[in-house]
This record gives sequence, C-alpha cells and structure tokens, in this order.
Amino acid sequence: MPKYDFRCPECGREFEVSRPMSRSSDPAFCPSDNTECEKLIRMPMTYVKSGSWSPPTTVPKPGASGYNHFGHSHGAGVGGHSHGGGAGGLPPAPGEESSDSR
Repeated sequence: MPKYDFRCPECGREFEVSRPMSRSSDPAFCPSDNTECEKLIRMPMTYVKSGSWSPPTTVPKPGASGYNHFGHSHGAGVGGHSHGGGAGGLPPAPGEESSDSR
C-alpha cells in the first residue's frame, strides 16, 4: 500500500499516511492538532540491483584540460562548458544555419 507524506501548516509536523491509491486525494489531519494538512510531493525511492548497468562517472583529474560525457563537455577553468555545438552551446534552430557551416 502506498505511503503519502503530509505536513501540518500550523505546527510544521511531517508524517506519513498509508492508504490505497483510490483514496490518495483524501485529506489527512495532523496527529498533534487535528488541522487539515497539505500533501507533500517527494521523489519516489528507487533501488538499483547490484551489477546492473549505470552510466560511467567521469571525474576530471586536477589540471586536466576538461572532459566530455553524453554530448556535454567541460573545459578547464571557468567558462569552459558546452552542450554539444551551436551558438551558446545549443544546436541551431530548424531552418537556421550553424555558425560552423558559413
């Protein structure tokens, strides 16, 4: 059964309520002062099985000239940063020429 997080607007207390998904939008009341509470939206917990694929982690070595991963590059020092081409690191808009093709 899913758990839903709530916070009391009066006292700030946070708590969980387990209930079926069919009742997910029902109000919850603070266990301390019985005030109607606001539902919190949290990132769901995820688990990764051991040995499963994960993207490589690339960490630049001190003094390195930069590194590149997934079309996103980092140059050495401040400002050495791009997102894979085009002006400002963006690809050209449809119908526009790239600065490389002039």
